[in-house]
Amino acid sequence: INDNSPEPLLKTKPSNLGIGYYANKNESYALFQYRPLFLDLYDIQYNDLQESQTNTLTFDLLINEEKLKLNKFDILNIKSLPLQTNYYNPISWTVYTGFNRENIKENLVFNNQIGIGRTLGINYATRVSFLLNAGSDNLNYYLKPDLLFNFFTSSNSKVGILSSYKQYNGEYFYQNNLYLSYKYKDYLLTSEYIYDNSENKNKYLISLKYNF
Repeated sequence: INDNSPEPLLKTKPSNLGIGYYANKNESYALFQYRPLFLDLYDIQYNDLQESQTNTLTFDLLINEEKLKLNKFDILNIKSLPLQTNYYNPISWTVYTGFNRENIKENLVFNNQIGIGRTLGINYATRVSFLLNAGSDNLNYYLKPDLLFNFFTSSNSKVGILSSYKQYNGEYFYQNNLYLSYKYKDYLLTSEYIYDNSENKNKYLISLKYNF
């Protein structure tokens, strides 16, 4: 029997510290990231039975000559995306509470969200998740379908696409993310492009994280 699971010491370490560059159509910033524990979907989880995300007290900070801005602060951010098979039919689910700017005006809002769905494996390297979420931004309630696509280009790199659509009462917000992650030893290089219908529309970021 061949065991293709990664060596325990080669798996992603639970904490990381990152620096990088963030830009939208009007501004650019230095990016500072910190995750005290666990893992997220940017990490390489190749050959795992399921992809997952568990963030607590994680934040992204944006800094330039004029301002210091909190881009997001995850109090609790959990995604469980187990693969559905012929013999195993699990539910994918997500729970989120924290502060972020995922809205048309890019204001920092208090966001709470729960959702359920399914995750399918197209082949050994490709996974697709469908989630239906319900949540609120500062008590502005919405429904939000998510489509998440992950393709492992190797055992230490992957490409991800996340598409989401928030439907509020009388307005909507959509967001499309394309990201690439590459792991080398304890370092994770991530580049991401975000397109949405916010005031700044196109956003770009690149970061280098050290896992410890």
